[in-house]
Amino acid sequence: MTKPAFKTLDSRTVISGQSVILKITAEHKGMKILFTLKNDSYKAQCVALAQVWRTEHLDWSKVVSLVPEELAMKEGAAYLPKEGGKAPSVFATDLAELQRMTAMILD
Repeated sequence: MTKPAFKTLDSRTVISGQSVILKITAEHKGMKILFTLKNDSYKAQCVALAQVWRTEHLDWSKVVSLVPEELAMKEGAAYLPKEGGKAPSVFATDLAELQRMTAMILD
């Protein structure tokens, strides 16, 4: 199975309190997709969400999300040394799964 083709338009990672948040805006087959991954100190507050931009409504519409129990990320990334929580590898597995599921739904 080949990896879905997403062209990254923007990528931002911030540490906000006890959370590390990664937001990636990408393009896939002419559609704008927003991937939001949040790593928190508590597993139940971790999030992985994909949304598609709906021009006619000027809003983001949910495509798919992963519940905390499905997430590969280990909670508490904000406390890794030297801002290690901002490293994309913290989110890599969950981002790949979101992209796979998003492509499967939208293709």
